[in-house]
Amino acid sequence: ATAGANVWKNVGAGTGDVTPVPPNWEAAGESYGFFSCAEEEVDIGKLSFASGTADAVDSGINLRDNSGEGSNKYAASSSPTAGYASGGMFHGPAPLGVNDTDMVQKFLFSSSGTASDVANLTQSRTMVVGTNSLTYGYICGGTLLANHNEDSPFYVIDKIQFAADSTTSGHGNLSLYAGGRYGGDSANASDTAGYVWGSYRSGGPAPYQGNHNVIDKFLFSSNTTATDVGDLLANKYWGAATNSGSHGYIAGFYDRINIEKFSFASNGNTTNVGNLTVMRGATGGMTETNYGYTAGGYTYPPYVESTIIDRYSFASDGNATSVGDLVSGEGGRYGKGWQV
Repeated sequence: ATAGANVWKNVGAGTGDVTPVPPNWEAAGESYGFFSCAEEEVDIGKLSFASGTADAVDSGINLRDNSGEGSNKYAASSSPTAGYASGGMFHGPAPLGVNDTDMVQKFLFSSSGTASDVANLTQSRTMVVGTNSLTYGYICGGTLLANHNEDSPFYVIDKIQFAADSTTSGHGNLSLYAGGRYGGDSANASDTAGYVWGSYRSGGPAPYQGNHNVIDKFLFSSNTTATDVGDLLANKYWGAATNSGSHGYIAGFYDRINIEKFSFASNGNTTNVGNLTVMRGATGGMTETNYGYTAGGYTYPPYVESTIIDRYSFASDGNATSVGDLVSGEGGRYGKGWQV
């Protein structure tokens, strides 16, 4: 959505202009979706929502590449004018190797070029997930990559103010289960809260290892610990979130083909509403006002990177349809999406 696009002048009694309430949740775009496979890639593709059925094109926007071989597993969030990629890890040849980062990158939707380094997280970490309100981006969970110890989770939620994006601050914590390794490739958002779901830990003390089905909810208005408000249909991770005004949608899990949704009003468990065209996980999600898009990913098995762009309707439950493909060479796992 475009901030300030519709402002009416007051011509009667009283003073001041009349600005409508912004679209609730502000996690939906109206014009374009932006996508990166987020696995050792810096290129960002662009999809026109108006076309409905069209391949993505190269946006001319690149993420920063401090190490020579790209970055991945960062958190994606969208302001009305810019996309943010926070945390994650950089890949590079020896002696750099693989390192997690606290960098917050920002790129403008309206222009090409390389993203800017605008801020730092409270802690370097990778496998983070992102969402946003109208005014803040939220960077949730993650794990420390030091010595490849990916089973040491972070539960912290950071936030960055879009109007003054030079610093981040803490915004509470996730619950114990939701802060593990992996989780979703994105998080859901209503107009008042963020939702982080699923997780996976290959080790650690019982009962925290393995996959989990938790749906964690945290309020945008207060920095208290998130609460467990529901469950996915099964223990899973690596899905992509999209949002209607009333429901959160999750699709593209590891070894799952289904699309799930849950109510923002009542919270609770997800229900199955349809299937993607191809079973794949580690996908990226983009939200348009009336549709959710799930792109890229990794099929299991055979282990093949996907460039498929699927679309499903918020108006009625049902299966997704394939509406196009990502730019050649930009498919793959750990997908991240933005929208405007």
